[in-house]
Amino acid sequence: MPRISPQKKEETKRKILMISKKRFTENGYNQTSIKQIAADACIAEGTLFNYFPTKADLFFQAIDKDDFRTSDIEFRQYDSTLDVTDILMQYIHHKTVKILSMPKKVLIELGTALLGDAILKADIVDSLVQIDRDHIEHLVEFILYLQSRGMIRSCDAKVFGECIFDIVFMEFFIYLNMQERTLDEVYAKIREKLAAVLTGFRPVQQVNPSI
Repeated sequence: MPRISPQKKEETKRKILMISKKRFTENGYNQTSIKQIAADACIAEGTLFNYFPTKADLFFQAIDKDDFRTSDIEFRQYDSTLDVTDILMQYIHHKTVKILSMPKKVLIELGTALLGDAILKADIVDSLVQIDRDHIEHLVEFILYLQSRGMIRSCDAKVFGECIFDIVFMEFFIYLNMQERTLDEVYAKIREKLAAVLTGFRPVQQVNPSI
């Protein structure tokens, strides 16, 4: 049997990932089978497992770059004329809009399946943790930028960033576990909590001596 070239292997892998993402996002994790993906990719089911050892591995690699991570934009592109709460909401919306564009049912299935597999697979746990760290690190950079602009008082940006991340994570967790909760309600609740937290971190307004 002739050996497959590295170029052909990479081409096949990209094809599998493209097909998998479409299947997972349209049908959900549970309703998508490895057999379906292999058939769409015109390869044997056993061949697919040569590229991805488990269904969860395949999902994570198919979804990771496009949905769990977002492209960074220049901080100065955010509307600096807004209140700092709304600026942070712009940032949060940019970081979450892609993954939350997926149907709630699909997100629940994917999250449940991935978590169940991650318990047994340290590499998946490490990847999930690294994604969280990346988001927090970028959020900390944004907070430092807002501090440099005088929009937030000096504070431990890392701790403050972790607090904001926890607020967002908790509201999205509630969203996935409450059927009636809408995305508009999620963002509204995040804004409400951010406004409360920011109360103690707004710069002291200087008094105009002419008044």
